[in-house]
Amino acid sequence: PFDAMTHQKRQETPFLSVPTSPVELFRHNNGTVASWRGSTLSEQFFDAEEILLNDEDVDDDFQFVEEVNEEDSDDDDDDDDDDDDVDEEEEDDHRRSSSDTIESIKNGYPKCTRRLKLPAPSASDEVSAFSFIRKNVGKDLSTISMPISMNEPLNMLQRACEELEYSELLDKAAGFSDSLDRLLYVAVFAVSGYAASQYRMGRKPFNPMMNETYENVRPDKGFRFIAEKVCHNPLIIAAHTESPNYKIWQCVKIRSKFWGKSMEFINEGTYHVTLTGHDDYITYSKPSSWLRNMIAGNKYLEHVGEMKVTNHTTGEYVIVTFKEGSGGYLFGSAKQCNEVIMHAYDPTGHKVRRVVGKWNEMLAEEVNPNQLSVLWTASPPTTFNKDYARYFGFTQFATELNEITAIERNKIPKTDTRYRPDQRLYELGHVEEADAEKLRIEQIQREHRKQFEAMGILWEPRWFKLQEDKYADPTLIPTEDGIPVSWQYGGDYWQARETGQWPSDQFDIW
Repeated sequence: PFDAMTHQKRQETPFLSVPTSPVELFRHNNGTVASWRGSTLSEQFFDAEEILLNDEDVDDDFQFVEEVNEEDSDDDDDDDDDDDDVDEEEEDDHRRSSSDTIESIKNGYPKCTRRLKLPAPSASDEVSAFSFIRKNVGKDLSTISMPISMNEPLNMLQRACEELEYSELLDKAAGFSDSLDRLLYVAVFAVSGYAASQYRMGRKPFNPMMNETYENVRPDKGFRFIAEKVCHNPLIIAAHTESPNYKIWQCVKIRSKFWGKSMEFINEGTYHVTLTGHDDYITYSKPSSWLRNMIAGNKYLEHVGEMKVTNHTTGEYVIVTFKEGSGGYLFGSAKQCNEVIMHAYDPTGHKVRRVVGKWNEMLAEEVNPNQLSVLWTASPPTTFNKDYARYFGFTQFATELNEITAIERNKIPKTDTRYRPDQRLYELGHVEEADAEKLRIEQIQREHRKQFEAMGILWEPRWFKLQEDKYADPTLIPTEDGIPVSWQYGGDYWQARETGQWPSDQFDIW
């Protein structure tokens, strides 16, 4: 792999240095809007005018109120039961413990300054990409080598990490004593992963290569993430995230199909969540996403269907409904779009709580007939970069995903996505050179597969193991006995990273 680190001088400038010639990259081989506000943990709540819903969902005279939780409210009632005081004290102790642990993670890694922009704006032509798509109607596009002009400078492994942009929702979930509060915030987190997609229409992430990995250590957010491509055809990626407050992991099959006017993005697989200090075991699976009007008209993205978020320990569950857009015209965008309705149910199946909003703006719980309490607000790219459209529509978090900082420098393995030359060239704006590198890398992968087949060797991922998973769909990875399985983290990656002793048989994937 080329030395991508030499092109990221973060100490001198917030931007990557662009080489005078793309060939220089391979000289070395070392191994919404203005009124929106960011989501925080500080219990800030905003005006009702920021959210517009159908009349059938919310009355016009709804008011937003500050969210009040048992754990956060002052004890103004002298008649409160002693049991409530004990619960609050225990909750405070849990919060202090989690905070101390996160602080130790922060101190365990080098401090770094993260870039504010990509090194170059988009330089590719979307029109040629659409002409390519027309020739592949009805096919699974994840199995086809596409022109690089269809891509954004991120990888599918990195896109899996991008779903953690609002990971503070999981931190908050772990702090509640009530299981339904915890479940509701996990459901909100599951929806929040869609927020950035509104600005990413018309492009897809790079497909990972065999044994390609991606790590992301975020001391500021209190988590570390590792992902790997675990199956080539069908394309399956596995990821594992751990934090002092939670663990979340997934094994997901990714497919995309073009149906003439729309492209469908199919995400098959189960997400697993556990929260520190609780016995909750929560799972959910995501519905399909659709990019509409790809050939003509105003393109827009929508997520349609239901997502069930289940706490298998308590029996409680949340049904999240992504409503299909309505009210638009031919080749136009839907007037009513991006709406989400969430209903929480107790173990007996009774509907007990309701959340409304939009996956690209905010979600709020109905606390009274005419009051909403905001649970989450999105941070759009306009908050950080007014010129975001020229930079692939990336949010600040997405902008940071492919950067090599002091945390990764001389630490990550040669299989990490950040060392991938075609993606790095594309990020730097060298489209033709990136396209040539993409073809070269894909040929290397084909040659490796042929060698394995000739030697009778079964290719296997490095850091994830195939294990029984009773919550997985048995059709995701078929087995002879029909037992559901999924690729799960084996536990060795972070030890190898700490010691710098990576497996000696790692082969060069680019």
